[in-house]
Amino acid sequence: MANFSKASSNGASKQQDRVYLCFDLGGTALKVGVITFSASGEFSVEEIHNESHHMFANGPISTEDLQKLLTDHYNRLTLDGQRFDGIGVATFGSVNPTTKRIQNYMDGTPTYKDWSWSDAFLDVGFEGPVDVLNDGQAAALGVCREDGAPGTNVALVMGTGLGAGAAEVRGNQTTLIRGGTGNAGLFGNLLVSASFEGKLIANVRAGELLATGGIRKHYSPDSDSPEEALKQLVNDLGNSDERALAFYNDVLVQGTAVLLTNLHQGFDPQNVVFAGGITKALPDLASDALLAAMPLIGDQAKVVKNGSAYTTCIGQIVTVSVSNEINPNLLGMATAVHSMKLASTSRDSGVLAANAPRQTSSRTKQGLIPS
Repeated sequence: MANFSKASSNGASKQQDRVYLCFDLGGTALKVGVITFSASGEFSVEEIHNESHHMFANGPISTEDLQKLLTDHYNRLTLDGQRFDGIGVATFGSVNPTTKRIQNYMDGTPTYKDWSWSDAFLDVGFEGPVDVLNDGQAAALGVCREDGAPGTNVALVMGTGLGAGAAEVRGNQTTLIRGGTGNAGLFGNLLVSASFEGKLIANVRAGELLATGGIRKHYSPDSDSPEEALKQLVNDLGNSDERALAFYNDVLVQGTAVLLTNLHQGFDPQNVVFAGGITKALPDLASDALLAAMPLIGDQAKVVKNGSAYTTCIGQIVTVSVSNEINPNLLGMATAVHSMKLASTSRDSGVLAANAPRQTSSRTKQGLIPS
């Protein structure tokens, strides 16, 4: 792994390294990381802060408090001599890709529409590139960077919600597909349907059903939290509880199969990568959903390559895998701002920027379904 750059005598990071300060600001927690890309083609991620918070329990906080939450970390690190080539922020809500402003708060209200993270860090003296993404997109970009394959990738991060995004992997460069307003790839908004205990759960957003919140709502409403609901489901499955098995098969497997079908028919990905707490707790979910999706996709779709892909009669081959990336949001933001830095360097120097490096992993992807 690359070593972290120290500030040189002129206050800049070493020429061969790019060092980024990245934040993962969720509704209940804040993570801070320092990510280094080296000229040798490696990257390293160091998480330096991870703390739960309840600052949004009563709704949006002031822009002053929101700005201070992140810039305090920047100020502390720069006082210690650290210098950064860029800053990335994964945040709640939808984000305008041009202004870096949060277009909508978690409840959909335009609370921070006149305030941007770019201005916030400019106020404390940082003049480098700042990129801001929806946290689901950031997680998806990080997953694609770590475990994506050449071509068009989709990442589905199944946790408290359904973080999702799409990215193109070309050579050593991973680029987020942002769309016209920066909100492309939010596949958690796709509609899925399932049934449980004789009740039809029809046309609900995938992010509301295929997530720990959906497990709590439809399986274990008395649980203290969505995370506890997932633990309860896993425990019940371990005891071969019939109700748990029915929920797993009829809701999670079938709902995910419908989502895969929608992605296949409407987006045409070449690679789909699953990640997140649900896939860690339920390691067979991706493979079970893949099998269940084959008759829904049609076109003589069948699982191939020992369960790591499927193919159709028109020659499509789509790989499906599971990622164990630990800090996808931080890595995703570093990937995004690294691209910005390379682009700005290219414009300034008149030389084409080199492709962003990817980590060389020693892990070998395993097929989802045993042969």
